[in-house]
Amino acid sequence: MFQYNIVFVVPGGFTVSGITTWSIEMSHRLVKPNRNVIIIKHPDVDRAITPSLPNQLKIIYENNPIYPNNPSLSKKDIITGYLPTYQKTLPGVVIPNLSFGAYATYAAISTKKAQALRLLGYAHADDPEYYNWLTYYEPIIHRFVAVSQEIGEQLAWLIPHRQADIVVKPYAVNAPKQLKRRYSTRPEPLQLVYAGRISEHQKRISDLVRLAEILSRNQVNFRLRIIGEGADKDVLRQKIALLDLSTRQRITFEAGKSPDQMPAIWQATDIVLLVSEFEGTSIAMLEAMAQGCVPVVTEVSGAKAVIQEGQNGFMVPVNALEEMGQIIHHLDTERMRLCEIGCQAHQTVMARYDYDEYMAWFLNMVDEVWREAPRQWPTNRPLLPLKRPRPELPELYRNVVSNLSGQDIARYVPLSRIIQGLGFKLANQPGFGWLYRFRSLGKKIVGD
Repeated sequence: MFQYNIVFVVPGGFTVSGITTWSIEMSHRLVKPNRNVIIIKHPDVDRAITPSLPNQLKIIYENNPIYPNNPSLSKKDIITGYLPTYQKTLPGVVIPNLSFGAYATYAAISTKKAQALRLLGYAHADDPEYYNWLTYYEPIIHRFVAVSQEIGEQLAWLIPHRQADIVVKPYAVNAPKQLKRRYSTRPEPLQLVYAGRISEHQKRISDLVRLAEILSRNQVNFRLRIIGEGADKDVLRQKIALLDLSTRQRITFEAGKSPDQMPAIWQATDIVLLVSEFEGTSIAMLEAMAQGCVPVVTEVSGAKAVIQEGQNGFMVPVNALEEMGQIIHHLDTERMRLCEIGCQAHQTVMARYDYDEYMAWFLNMVDEVWREAPRQWPTNRPLLPLKRPRPELPELYRNVVSNLSGQDIARYVPLSRIIQGLGFKLANQPGFGWLYRFRSLGKKIVGD
């Protein structure tokens, strides 16, 4: 038997999430070589899915109703709430995944039981929240795993003294050896699918409604399936209800599916859509490509390393829905391209995102980390930051400036000076994470 457990914390429970999908798939694969695997499951934050779980997997239920990334979370919530449950995972190499609560609890544990604990800090998205968690809890993290090159570079900028411990490694996904599927032919409608969290934050879910309007206006023959759960379900339904009847009839809105249901959905899909403002490396995109879907996605973190324009998929800037519509219109008129590009998408995933190679790398990393010296939380550092950004603040700023041009923003000279003088480190401070969104624009305004 191995000396330690491999632990995944699922702060949002078993709900629609790439992190949940990844944690469950990793559990399936880790129990096969007889590793001891534990999932800490917090209460479901949304409608639960029912995933297939391996019998050997141990699930520890954290029933405290306080969400571990709640801005009002206190030290008392950590010590009397989560800590007794989390201690049951020791000895362990732990992936907290996300949230101040999960990291803070293991920080508290490390003050007395550091010898039995090693932490892997996964940066699952190019998002200030992840940079806040990983930089604040850096003292107890043994490895930082960035799921895209862009994230790795940002982490290296924020914690330069830990560059040797930063690893860039995108996810792996399951891919069939051979594609056994068909693509839609005229006069059948193009099959478009978005599958993921129904959220305006990050996912820009209402852009799918705008895209449907554009496709209808351009007389594209399509069917759009929106599959998922999330906080903005009702808002999305309202927006769909406002569409004209002919467009509305082309859209179906379905409940979230468990990971084992998705391969069949992707096999019946021509084009996978992502309109996100930011990602890590999208698991949904990789899973769809593995089944031969053509990705038409926004040019965000991780996508540029995967997509070869026009060969295995297409990228457009965030909010460039007219351009996205033109690409889909072109694929509608030239259906043979679906098979050509979809097969290349499958080959890309087979060659570069294979699970066998990923698992060998992962197991080597956790064994290596376990042999390293323990890391203890500094006694003079609070378990939780004194000020934590509330999600509505960065969201407000994004909404305010989303339609401004570079010239408009450049008028605000203090912002450009902040960007130039502090090199975006300000974006990592509580309440200022929204600034990080504008790093590309900032370079255009004030230079590198």
